This record gives sequence, C-alpha cells and structure tokens, in this order.
Amino acid sequence: MRNLLFLSIISIGLLSCNRSKKKPSANNFNKSDSSYRITSYSAGPFNLGELTSDVLNNFDFKKKIETRHAEDGVEKRQVYTVEQNGEKLIILYSEFNIHTNSFHNTIDEMMIVSPVFKTKKGIGVGSTIQEFADKYPEYELWYTYVSDHYILENKVGDVQFLLAEKDFIGKMKPIRSEKMPLEAKDFKDGTQIYKIRIY
Repeated sequence: MRNLLFLSIISIGLLSCNRSKKKPSANNFNKSDSSYRITSYSAGPFNLGELTSDVLNNFDFKKKIETRHAEDGVEKRQVYTVEQNGEKLIILYSEFNIHTNSFHNTIDEMMIVSPVFKTKKGIGVGSTIQEFADKYPEYELWYTYVSDHYILENKVGDVQFLLAEKDFIGKMKPIRSEKMPLEAKDFKDGTQIYKIRIY
C-alpha cells in the first residue's frame, strides 16, 4: 500500500512537470534563451553538417525531393519541412552527391520560417529593416539575380535575412553583377524579414 501511494505521488509530480514546460513561441522567447538561437552555423537544435536523422527524431516533418535548375544544370536535394505543434519552424536541405549517387543525409542549408528563432540581439523572422539596422549598423542590403533574393546581411557569418519582393518599391537598375546594392528606402516602411537562410 505504501509503495502504491509513493508511485502515485511520483506520477502526479512527473505529469505536473510535463504540463508546465512551455514550447517556445515568438511571444515567450527570451533573448537569453539559447535553445532557439540563430548563429552562423545553427538555428537552435539544427546544425549545419549534422545528420538529419540525429535531430529530426524530436520533431514532426515532411520530406520530399526537390529538383531545381542551377547554373551547372539540374540539381536534386532532399527537403525536410520541420513542424512543432502544427507550426512550420524551419526547412532543412540535404544535397545530392553525384559521385555516390545518393543524398548526403546531412543538413547542408537551412531556411528559417518561424519567428521563434532569434539572433543574440533578438532579430528574427518578423523583424523590420529598421530593427535590423539598429542592432547591426554595419549591415548590407542587396539583390542577387542568382537566387532572385533581396538580402540583408550583418557581415558576420553565412546568414542571410530575406525580404519579400512585394515590399520592394525601388527602381531596378541594370544588373552589372551578382550582388546589386540597395538601400532601406527601396522598400516599403515597416518591411519585415520573412525568411532567414543559413548555408
């Protein structure tokens, strides 16, 4: 009887602990919380070069093979769309190795789509150009025809903060290079980052 009572108390305690754990969201993210931090090689628990099988066990995901046209011809890659509690968090890409005729099964590129991920300075999806500029005054803003992206960069690491084409209001000048410099005034007031690429 005493053992049964002891087990009941332990079970209730464990259930209470599980209920009190909050899943990260854009609203309850703490700048000091590193569990969903963006760095030059990671987005929270997702790290470039890591085996996809090691990290995907803790999340729901959809997997597909994508074919895209590149300068060198047609490329294939595996695409993992990762979700948590029905919210799309991040898209992971695994490249195809033509020498082994198989996919790497490692994270070769990431595209953050959820505002839950933030840099150490609190910038993420949903942050405005002005907020980005306030935190990273030495930023660059440019367009590339190679990937057809409007990009904000803080000059540190391989992280690109992407802006939507619909927010561009400037005049496109003749393209003379892969990287065409732009200014904040080329975008609507309040333009927000809508994706973040780590590669």
